[in-house]
Amino acid sequence: TPTAPTVTTPSSLTGTYVGSSVQTSPAGSPQYLEFSLTQSGTSVSGTFAVLPNGSQTGGFGTLSGSLSGSALALTGTNTFGNTCTNTINATASGALILGTFAVSGGSGCTGSGTFSAQLQTFTVPSVAGNYSGTVTQVGTSGTMTMTITQSGAFFSGSATLTFPSNPSMNGSGQFVGFISNATTAQFTVLPGGGNQSCAPFGTVTINGNQLTASFSGSSTGNGNCNGTGTFTVTHS
Repeated sequence: TPTAPTVTTPSSLTGTYVGSSVQTSPAGSPQYLEFSLTQSGTSVSGTFAVLPNGSQTGGFGTLSGSLSGSALALTGTNTFGNTCTNTINATASGALILGTFAVSGGSGCTGSGTFSAQLQTFTVPSVAGNYSGTVTQVGTSGTMTMTITQSGAFFSGSATLTFPSNPSMNGSGQFVGFISNATTAQFTVLPGGGNQSCAPFGTVTINGNQLTASFSGSSTGNGNCNGTGTFTVTHS
């Protein structure tokens, strides 16, 4: 009589994972993926981030589900961005988690695809607090103030931008992001705050009490969202 294979439950899925997701139906481009998991027994919970890529929107929210052997079943509920729900079925193999997702929910919540993410082995730096500094957006210089709250590798907050030479560019908004490693984070601005109609996204370099970033997808002032910029802020 054949003997059924033994499936060993990973010792713990707790940690931060970084990888990419690709929507295959309809076909899309790879998007940066990061999630932070906490395992208690067979129960798994956490947070996730999928950053925008061109016309493809991102998502940020919470995860909940369970682990049975190496089979991981999760439900992702967006708390920022769209209102979609993600049904995730994956396999945990050592430090790697890979599987499929299907999107459902409200208007525009369709699609399915695959993903993979690798467990990261770094100490998550603290970025919480109040910051101030300079910003350059589509060639115009200004000042920026920012407040960040943090939960593990996930952070969110608000920022205010002031451009003395062009007050029509002044604005404020909310942002969310994930810390990728000890010196790098990814972020996106949520559209709809202040006069913010676009959703800029980019990469932050963490250097002690200073954050330096480059971003794209900002407003050019003519209805397009193809502007770029940089900012440098210091913890106050």
